[in-house]
Amino acid sequence: PAVQDALWSLPINRTNDALGFLPMFEGMWVMLTENLAISKSLVNGAIGMVTGIQYKFDCNGCHYPTAVMVNMPGCDHAQAHLPPNTICVQPCARAYSFESKCSDGGKNVSHSISRKFQPLLPAYAYTDYKSQG
Repeated sequence: PAVQDALWSLPINRTNDALGFLPMFEGMWVMLTENLAISKSLVNGAIGMVTGIQYKFDCNGCHYPTAVMVNMPGCDHAQAHLPPNTICVQPCARAYSFESKCSDGGKNVSHSISRKFQPLLPAYAYTDYKSQG
């Protein structure tokens, strides 16, 4: 778990833009980060709303989304057992490499990691501030 936590904490510029973790909830606006179906406008940058999440749990009690249902307005997509314009987003695989320093002052060691992740990012964020004067 300590190594896993360290890997999840890596900045996205070291992981080919794959987030270590993504807090997700129903009603959250998300953006696709992969082209899933160009003919249906399910492309990188398309925005939709999470309508459901299915999880699996590992032996450490961590949960991972295996499927995220996202309503994509205007995508004209029909999938069995889902409402119109709703897609089931499943994890994608991505690989990246990084180097770590040996604690005994030896040579750097190169590591290659392959992982699965949901190709989604939060779609909206804002900074709220108030000034007087």
